[in-house]
Amino acid sequence: MNNDINSNINDQPNIINNDTELVNQIHQILEQNDKITSDLNKYKEKLICSICTEREINIVLLPCGHANFCSHCIYRWIREKNICPCCRKQITAKKKFII
Repeated sequence: MNNDINSNINDQPNIINNDTELVNQIHQILEQNDKITSDLNKYKEKLICSICTEREINIVLLPCGHANFCSHCIYRWIREKNICPCCRKQITAKKKFII
């Protein structure tokens, strides 16, 4: 019986070390998760129309190649002016795409 007690007492430092390591690993994973979530949000922002900031981009303007608009917004824009909202180049064509 004394051997069992001594064995349990001797195991305590290992348990504490393992718990500390586990807590540290959990903190690292949570930090990585926060960074991934932040990066994903930044990426999603780049896929949103820069005019309405609501719909996904789905059209590229030619010849300039700017593609940060949804078709709804850019068609409304083009009715007023046939120039790219970003660089002010004349728009010669528009191509829809799907992300």
